[in-house]
Amino acid sequence: MQQSVSTLPGRIAIPGSAVVPRVALRVPHAGLANDVCVGHAVMLVVMVCAPASRRKVMRARRCGSVGMQSVGGSPSSSAEGCDEERCFGIVPIKDKGLGAVAVRDIIRGELILAEVPVIHCGDHRGDAAAGREHIYIWVQFNALSPLQKESVMSLHDTCVLGGGRKTLEGVILTNGHLRGTNSLDYMLCPLASRLNHSCTPNVEQSWDEVTGEVRLHASTNINQGEELCDRYIDVRAPRAQRVQMLWDEYRFECRCEACSVGDAFSDARRVRLQQLGKDIGATGRKAESVFEAAEEILRLCDAEGLHLHSCREVTCLEALRCSHELGDELGMSLWAGRAYEYSRLCRGPNNPRTLRLLQMSRSAPARTAGPS
Repeated sequence: MQQSVSTLPGRIAIPGSAVVPRVALRVPHAGLANDVCVGHAVMLVVMVCAPASRRKVMRARRCGSVGMQSVGGSPSSSAEGCDEERCFGIVPIKDKGLGAVAVRDIIRGELILAEVPVIHCGDHRGDAAAGREHIYIWVQFNALSPLQKESVMSLHDTCVLGGGRKTLEGVILTNGHLRGTNSLDYMLCPLASRLNHSCTPNVEQSWDEVTGEVRLHASTNINQGEELCDRYIDVRAPRAQRVQMLWDEYRFECRCEACSVGDAFSDARRVRLQQLGKDIGATGRKAESVFEAAEEILRLCDAEGLHLHSCREVTCLEALRCSHELGDELGMSLWAGRAYEYSRLCRGPNNPRTLRLLQMSRSAPARTAGPS
C-alpha cells in the first residue's frame, strides 16, 4: 500500500464520515483511453454511492511470493509456463508501508502474478440490494481460513484517515478491483493489493475471463531488488495534476521518479499523449490523421519511457480499424501484428485477444518489428 509521511498506506481517499467516499477501483487495462471509468454508482453496506475509478484482481501463484506474510490458495498451473522460482516478495518500503520487490531479475512480458479474488462483490444499488450485498460479503469472509482473513484485514482502510475504525467494507472499498473494463462487479485480492503506484509503472494487469484471474505481467525488464509498481491513475496527466489526483483519491504524496524530477518537457509529452489518446478514436477523423496520431503516440511513449503496452495496443487497434475501413489488407496485417506484440506483453501469449490479433496479423505476409 502506498503511504506518505503523513498517512498510512492506502488506496483511496475517504476524508471523513460526512463526506461521500470516492472509490478507486482499478480495472484490468484495455488501454488508457478506457482506463478511468468514473460516474457509475456502486452501493456497498456503508450505504453510500461511490463513483468508480479503477483497480485490480488476481490469484497467488508460485511466481509471486510473500516475504512477510502468506496468502491462501494453492498454486495452479499456467499455460504460459509460470516460473516456479519466486520472483517477488512483500517487504516494508520507506514512506510507502509494504510493497512488492523483485527477488530475481524479471524479463519483459513475464507473468508475475495471477490471483483469484477471495471476495466478490456485485453492482447492487438501493438499500435492500446493499443489505443483501453486505450479507454476501460477510458470508464469503467467514468462509475464509484464518490466514486469509488476516491477509484481508491487514490491508489498509482509508476510512480510518477520517477518524473511523477499520472495517471489512472499508478494506474492500479501499482495495477492490473491477472485473474487466466494462464490468461493475468488483472483488478483493490481498496479494495484488500490495503493489504501490508509480507514474512510470513497470507492470501491467489484465483480466482473464477464462481462468477468473487478473494477471500481472512485467511491462519492462525488472532488476532484482527493484520495486514492482502499478498505476492507480491516468499517468499521462502532467505532474501537478497527477500529484493532486493521487492526493484527492488515495491520500498520499507521490514521490516516484517522474514526480520528483518535475520536468516541463515530460509534462508536455504526457499532455500531448493524453490529448492524442482522446482524439484518435474521435468519429469522422480522416484515416491519414489517425495513422499519424498512432505513430506519434508510440514515439511519445518511447521518449517518455512509458511502457504502457495496453495503451499502445489500443492505439494500434484504432489504426487497424482505419485500415479495415479503407479495405487495406496489408495495413490491417501490419497494425494487427503490432497490436499483437503489445497484447502479448500485457496479457500473455495465450490470452484469447492476443491469439485473435495473431491470427489477423497472419492474413497477409507483411509483419512489423516488435514493440519498443
